[in-house]
Amino acid sequence: MSAIVFIGSIYGRLGDANVLSYCAAKAAVEIASNALAKELAPKVRVNCVLPGHIETPMMASAGQAFRSQVIERTPMHRIGRVDEVAEVVEFLLTSGTFITGSSVVVDGGYQLR
Repeated sequence: MSAIVFIGSIYGRLGDANVLSYCAAKAAVEIASNALAKELAPKVRVNCVLPGHIETPMMASAGQAFRSQVIERTPMHRIGRVDEVAEVVEFLLTSGTFITGSSVVVDGGYQLR
């Protein structure tokens, strides 16, 4: 069975000041994955991964003050790693054979507030 995994962001659910277009685009990614899951089932599974703050060039450019705020607010008290997101994507592509139309948050608990 084929599978598609979209990459969105927790900001597509949370929103934040000064990044309206980014938040709207990421919300659209999640909704599109839901619509495609309905449209393509049962031949193709479609899911979405919603990363939080991950060690990427985008996060590196955010500055130390922002990083410190994120780490303090995140229950896991750190920034996530790319391989942690990749592991979830790999699972959804290879092992999650009865999972479709789902979004998996990979954010260390950041959105729990």
